[in-house]
Amino acid sequence: MSIIRRITVFRRKYIIRSLKYLIVLILIPLVLTIIWFRNGLILGGGEEGLIFYNPLKSLEISQSTWAEINTGLPNLYWLPRVLFLIPASILVNNFGLPSYLAQAGLFFILMVVGVVSIYYLTVNLFEDYSSRFLIAFTTSIFYLFNPFSASQIWGRGIYPFYFSFALLPLSLLLLLKGLKSKQLIYVPLLVLSSVIFSNAFGTVTFAITYWVVLFLFTLWWFFVNRFRKNEIFFGCLILVTFFMAWFV
Repeated sequence: MSIIRRITVFRRKYIIRSLKYLIVLILIPLVLTIIWFRNGLILGGGEEGLIFYNPLKSLEISQSTWAEINTGLPNLYWLPRVLFLIPASILVNNFGLPSYLAQAGLFFILMVVGVVSIYYLTVNLFEDYSSRFLIAFTTSIFYLFNPFSASQIWGRGIYPFYFSFALLPLSLLLLLKGLKSKQLIYVPLLVLSSVIFSNAFGTVTFAITYWVVLFLFTLWWFFVNRFRKNEIFFGCLILVTFFMAWFV
C-alpha cells in the first residue's frame, strides 16, 4: 500500500507541476491575441491579403487549383486554406461571429499547439532530469519569442508559416511517443495532424524541411538505440509507413 501511495503522490506532484507551467503557456498566447486584435481589426499583408475579411469568398476562391487572376494560372498554394476557411466561414456567416475573432481564434490555437507540443517534447526528451519541467517551460517560451519566430513567422503574415509553427513540434512529439511506445497508432495520429495543419505545406520549402527534420530525428533515435535491433526496425517501420500515408 505504501508503494501505491508513493506512486499516487508522485503522479499528483507531476500533474501539478506540469499544469502550473501549462497554464502560463496558454495564457501568454491569449494575451498576445488580445493585444493584436484589441481594436477589432483583422490582420493581413501584401502576400496573403485579407483572408478573413470575407471567409466565405476566400473559401470559394481557394477551392480551385486554378486562380482566376488576369488570364488565369495554376495554383496549389491556396488549396490547403480550405480546412480552416470552412469552419471560419460557418462561424462568421451562419453564427454571426466577427471575422477578427475567427482570425484571433486561429492564431491562438496555432500558438498554443506549438508551445504545448514543444513543452511535452522537451519533457519527454529530458525525462531523466529533475528540472525537466522548467527546462521545457523555458524552451517553449524561447520557441514562441525567439527572433526567427517573431520576425519570420508572426511578423511575415504568411499562413503556411503560422501552421508550420504548430505542425513541426507536434509531429516530432507524436513521432517520439511512437518510437518510445512502439505502437503504430501514432502513424494515423501523425497523418491526421498533417492533414489538419496541411496549410503548412503551402510552401515546398517547409515540406522538405519537415521531412529532413523528422528523418534526422529518427537517425538520432537510431544512434541512441544502436544496440537494439528491434528499436531500429520499428523506427524504420513507423517512419516509412508515415511517409507513404502522408504522400498518399
